[in-house]
Amino acid sequence: MIFAFSAWNAFWLMGGYAFYVWTAVVFTLVALMILVIQTLWQQQALRRDLTQQQPARQILIPPNEEDAQ
Repeated sequence: MIFAFSAWNAFWLMGGYAFYVWTAVVFTLVALMILVIQTLWQQQALRRDLTQQQPARQILIPPNEEDAQ
């Protein structure tokens, strides 16, 4: 296997473009983490809303006699 960089130091420096490369990596990872956290919060809120609405729906909408049979 042939490596693109001769040493780890060369990898971290990225041929002089390290600031731009690592800044882009950090911004991308932060954006992905925010997206995951927001999705989890929305899922939790949706589940909470559904569990609160379920008992109210059972009270407001009585089952049909036809459905019971």
